[in-house]
Amino acid sequence: MYTPNADCIGIDSLVADPWPGTFREAPALFERGGVYFMLTSGTSGRQPDQQRCATGFRRWGVGVRSTR
Repeated sequence: MYTPNADCIGIDSLVADPWPGTFREAPALFERGGVYFMLTSGTSGRQPDQQRCATGFRRWGVGVRSTR
């Protein structure tokens, strides 16, 4: 997860990497009961992919936990 720069055209900084060394797509971010959830899909194209979920108590940054 990255924060955009001031003009929203580039990247300012990396704030979390729940699955280092992998590629994920189609993130969905939502909050429920003070916990933030991010669901993602794999990137195989037309083949079914396992969904993964990361959780944290802050929207960005330290404290993100992920499924494997």
